[in-house]
This record gives sequence, C-alpha cells and structure tokens, in this order.
Amino acid sequence: FTVSTISAGYQYSVTVSSCTDGTLIPEVIANSVSDGAGNLGPATNPSADRLAGAIQVDMSAPVASFTTQPPSRSRGTLTYVLHFNEPIITTQGSPASLENTDFVFSGSAAGCLISITPIANSNDYTVVLTSCGEGSLTLQLIDDAVTDLIGNTGQLAIFANTTIDNTGARVISVTTGTSSPTNAASITYSIVFSESVTGLAANSSDFTINS
Repeated sequence: FTVSTISAGYQYSVTVSSCTDGTLIPEVIANSVSDGAGNLGPATNPSADRLAGAIQVDMSAPVASFTTQPPSRSRGTLTYVLHFNEPIITTQGSPASLENTDFVFSGSAAGCLISITPIANSNDYTVVLTSCGEGSLTLQLIDDAVTDLIGNTGQLAIFANTTIDNTGARVISVTTGTSSPTNAASITYSIVFSESVTGLAANSSDFTINS
C-alpha cells in the first residue's frame, strides 16, 4: 500500500500494487485512526463503510490446451478440441474465433487445410484438418496468438503430434515350409504385412481358397 494526502486530514489516496490474481477488496481497519480529540475510528460496525468495491485482478496470460486430439497414428479428417482457461481475443482482433494464421504446421505431412469453429457457451474451439498427405504432423498454436479480455499477453505455444497414414497395409509375402505335393493333414502359412495390423481372423471374411 502507498498512501498520499489529497486533502489534509480528510482525504487520502491509497495505491495498491504487486497484487496476485484474485478479488481485491481494500478495507480500512477498525479503530486504525484517531481524530483531533483522540477518538478512535472508524467504528467496527457497520463494516461496509470501511470497504471498497470489489475489483477482480487478472495479471495472467490465457492458458491453452488440446483437450481432444487424434491418436498417435491417424487417417482422414483430424479433429482437435482447443480449450482456453478464460475468454480470449485473437491477434486478428476477433473475439468470436481463432484465425488460421494463429496456427502453424511442421513435419513431413503436407497439404493440410484447417477450419476453426468456436464451441458455443464455452472457451473451446473445434479445429479440423483435412486433405493432409502422409507423414508426421505437428499442429502448433503459436506463441502470443491470443490475449484475454483485459489484454494480458504471453500465452505459450502448445503442440499436438500425430502420424498420418492413409494407405492400407500390403501383403509382403505368403509362404509355407510345406513342399508340394504333400499328403499333410494341415499346412501352415506365414503371412508378412507391410505394417502392423489387427483384426485378422480365421474365417471366410479374411481368407479364401483358390484351387
């Protein structure tokens, strides 16, 4: 607190500084001053007479996070949900939505198109990427892309990583150790795929016999 005199004995200016985030309600402590006759004041009650109106102090930049993002290996359309801990204004000056220029891409995947839609009644945005080529992809919300409603800057960049794979697995080889002709009751084959796969089942949905 810093106190200076406006009108001697009657009116003072009190400056409050170095506050952390939160609600600020300055209060004059009861019986903290005395008049010329030595009477202490102000009285304990009513306490409202000793209080200033509440002011919300916000010294912090917005904080962003991806609350939803594609899995580590993805294909097709990629959908992200970007969350801010408070309402924001973008560097383009629009409070309604982020801009494409608030994001950058890195990695070997190319050709991505981005669309951004605010989610109603929230501080969240849906970010959708389409037309991406294959390869690694990092989506980045750049440093200082946004400010909060009172102008705090300094929002840190955040990243979301994935690898885009739009090509189905290929069969590299199907081999057996059984010679032909054979009279064996069963024959075992080894199947090698071009990448890791799941869902292979021993039924007619995955295999057929050519003769």
